[in-house]
Amino acid sequence: MDVLRMVKEDSDKINKDKIIEELYWSSLNSISKEEMQSIVKPFLMESTTINEYSAIQKLYSNPEGAHIDFFEEIIISLYKRDPFTFIRAVNENPDEGMNVLYIFRNKAFFVQAEKSKQELLDKTNDSQIKEMIDTFFRYYDTICST
Repeated sequence: MDVLRMVKEDSDKINKDKIIEELYWSSLNSISKEEMQSIVKPFLMESTTINEYSAIQKLYSNPEGAHIDFFEEIIISLYKRDPFTFIRAVNENPDEGMNVLYIFRNKAFFVQAEKSKQELLDKTNDSQIKEMIDTFFRYYDTICST
């Protein structure tokens, strides 16, 4: 089944994170930048769940290494839109989550990581989420130290 057709036509019929998983295993090098921008990006940017965010984080490490800049842009956008869901997804799948932390380091996204961390901590009273935020920024600090 053609993955672009799945994205365009079957997203109502098939679980979205399953389509994203299929995208991961497809031949991403055969998808043009234009198709990525016009078809895949809107589809990915509609993601709202932890599972979807986690599946998108995995796309950054796709087997072909294709469209890395594109996936970096999507990942940063998803973090900006909903950092709590993003951080939960990192904690759900730490292997993929650790990989995407390099994006934040390489793009110098967190100008003041400690301040960004504190701002998120101040926005929640949930101790479990606070622990996830601490873990996320601890991993980020470790990556930045290497």
